[in-house]
Amino acid sequence: MSQLENIKNFWANNRKWINIVLAAVVSLLFIGSILLAVFIGGELKSGEQLATTKGLLRVEGDYGTSYIDGDKFVFDKKNAGVMLVAKDTVLDKVVKVDNLPEAEYGFQVNGEGEIYYDASQITLGKDVYTVDIVSKQYPDVKLPIDVKVYASLDDDEFTDEITLEAEAADLYTGDGTLLTEEQKATLPDGNKPYLSNKGTTTDGADCSGGACIRNFSAGMKMQFSFASGVSGEYNLTVKLCKRPSATSFDSSVVMEFNGEKITTGVTIPGGTGYYQTYEFQIPVYVQRGLNTVAFTSNGSTCNMDALVLEAAEGVKAFGDSSCVGEVINIKPVEDEEPEEGGNPEEEAKPEETPEGDASEEQTTGE
Repeated sequence: MSQLENIKNFWANNRKWINIVLAAVVSLLFIGSILLAVFIGGELKSGEQLATTKGLLRVEGDYGTSYIDGDKFVFDKKNAGVMLVAKDTVLDKVVKVDNLPEAEYGFQVNGEGEIYYDASQITLGKDVYTVDIVSKQYPDVKLPIDVKVYASLDDDEFTDEITLEAEAADLYTGDGTLLTEEQKATLPDGNKPYLSNKGTTTDGADCSGGACIRNFSAGMKMQFSFASGVSGEYNLTVKLCKRPSATSFDSSVVMEFNGEKITTGVTIPGGTGYYQTYEFQIPVYVQRGLNTVAFTSNGSTCNMDALVLEAAEGVKAFGDSSCVGEVINIKPVEDEEPEEGGNPEEEAKPEETPEGDASEEQTTGE
């Protein structure tokens, strides 16, 4: 029998097992090629994804957005809550973590470069525009925090208590127009202008400073500003005047502290007339540098009197907003020539609309 016939017989008698062995070898070679591409070729390394990870981060907690040149970034990891939602491109599923462990997220300057896991490792200066919270597992998922960096802080005349009178606050009409001192003393009419100690009819002598802001109508905004040399939680005393009937503070006015909406849960009891004083306290997170407190009327708003902040006795904590120097971290505008056919980013922007509505019906107090 020739050798060729021996091979044919061997194939015929063992064809099934030969096919099994060949299939196994091919499979091993295929898997081996993938493993070589992944671990030797470097396509997948620890902490990286094969493609850009889509997702979002949401944060609740205390962190600073206002700083003086040379300050360290402030973020309280122990008391903060950071939620992650991400589409894992390797596992091909959506990952959600309601509260990331402290070690599972860090911070990047301007959303790039080294990730710092201790907030105090970041020093604020003129070239820092944002500090981004970054997921360790999915570094493409970030949450930028805009920061303002001021040149200096003159705290020589700071005290442990500051009173911010409503009469001195910035007052805006429903269409966003900032009123001058003269306009506050003569509008909306000469009988009862916004300043309660001006006009034909004067009221509010029992208020802080002997006056308050009246006729705080729907759509109007009042903004206070002050400087602080400290960061931390303090009690803010809100002074206002009662209305004849009980009033839900949160329903009648939107309050924001450093841009964050605050819900007080306070109901102002009814009183006699519109100038009977009342006050309540709420905790707020004060940041080093410039702080703002804004109130926007929803209508039927109490006459506004003053704000008071107190620190421990002897602590030089608060001062006038003029004590803060100019902003130095103004991001330069990049001059880029738009591509032919227009700029799709510009085309996608919605039309800007002015704050408030001048035609909106105004609901006033007295």
